[in-house]
Amino acid sequence: MRSATISESYAAALREYLEDPNEEHLSRAYELGRAAIERDGGLLELIAAHRDIVGNLVHEDVSADQILMATAFLAEAATPFEMTFRGYREANESLREQTEELREAYESLEQFSHSVAHDIRAPLRSIQGLAGVLLEDFGTEMTEEAGFYATRIVEGGRRLDRLVNDILAYSKVSRAELALEPVPLRTAVDGAIAQLGSLIQESGCRITIAVESDAVVAHPQTLEQIIVNLVSNAIKFAKPGATANVDVTSESARRHVRLIVVDDGIGVAPEDHDRIFAMLSRLHSEDKYPGTGIGLAIVRRAVDRMGGKVGLESEAGEGSRFWIELPAAKQRPRNASG
Repeated sequence: MRSATISESYAAALREYLEDPNEEHLSRAYELGRAAIERDGGLLELIAAHRDIVGNLVHEDVSADQILMATAFLAEAATPFEMTFRGYREANESLREQTEELREAYESLEQFSHSVAHDIRAPLRSIQGLAGVLLEDFGTEMTEEAGFYATRIVEGGRRLDRLVNDILAYSKVSRAELALEPVPLRTAVDGAIAQLGSLIQESGCRITIAVESDAVVAHPQTLEQIIVNLVSNAIKFAKPGATANVDVTSESARRHVRLIVVDDGIGVAPEDHDRIFAMLSRLHSEDKYPGTGIGLAIVRRAVDRMGGKVGLESEAGEGSRFWIELPAAKQRPRNASG
């Protein structure tokens, strides 16, 4: 219902009411108000139509009672808007209360997570330490079987410690307020590679970087961690007996910048592309390829929270091409949520 139609319908209905005031004509006012909402009209159009009609009535020397009747007609026409606004207010208040309850629940969960992590780590480190003492002080006196079990205890403790750390990292990136700002992509890549210095040296892998100086809208520390996870993943999943070759490049478009990490490793079958981004998802045994199965879940969650996208192009045995896409820095930064 456009403005002209609203005005015509309202004028006709109001004049009918003034000639014969009854509930049927007041119901027509209500119908006009509801139709104005449903058909993209609005309260302002009804008010404008009312003003014009009443202005004409004044020139026609109508009585004060008729002016009051016209006002009552307008009030009836505005009733659907009032009901709608009241519903919005109630819904917003309910949403505010739910948001506050959710915030309190998240805070409680965060406290619980850190408390549980602390409670797990204390006995875990004790077990690791005692098993390490057994190996160091009594290793030569142990049977081969006893030494094997003690070594497995130490290794299992390390895996559990990594798992606790990764769960806390995922929890943090899911809840923390991420203050987004322009971040030079090459700076973030260089910082991530510096963090991976020991792994790169020990693995003997080759890293080639061809990243432009484009800036993206991101949280600096979180972006750096994303790159660490992607590159370390590329290094870890090298083909058996081979060292990884990893290329880190970038592509720029008008509204976004894409960072790409390509490796020549074992690859991922197409049916597993979504699965590897899931929490605690592993495609290979811990003995063959160590890890907790959380690294890529952190990547996806962090990229989502910064308003970006993540993807994978890969075939089993053919290497992998992971990419993330973030808004170009020329777009206005905002605070991440959700």
